[in-house]
Amino acid sequence: MRLALGHQLQAGLEASFSTPAADHRALVRAAWPMLARDEMDPVFAVMCELSGLAAAGRESYAAGALQLAQAFVEWLQPFLDGDASHRRAEAQAAVVLVDALLLARQLLGADAALGPLTSL
Repeated sequence: MRLALGHQLQAGLEASFSTPAADHRALVRAAWPMLARDEMDPVFAVMCELSGLAAAGRESYAAGALQLAQAFVEWLQPFLDGDASHRRAEAQAAVVLVDALLLARQLLGADAALGPLTSL
């Protein structure tokens, strides 16, 4: 299931990344219209549940959440400008930022992430 979720997200995101982004903020701004669709909310609800179970120390979930996060960091790097170190750091920052914005969207409603997003 983890891999299916990841592949579903990657397929949708690839169309959002037409040119390499300078940093994580530009990458998240490009991705957000695809991520913030109502039909994606159930996918992110499952991802939030996976993350919560991992954070609670449920070992099988912890391994899966780590694998998913690491896979996204690796996958995002070619969509960023810069040397390898810069791309990795920016990809990690993008994953952290997207996770925070999506959690806000899940818990506080669809408009909750718009304020922080517009400050990027």
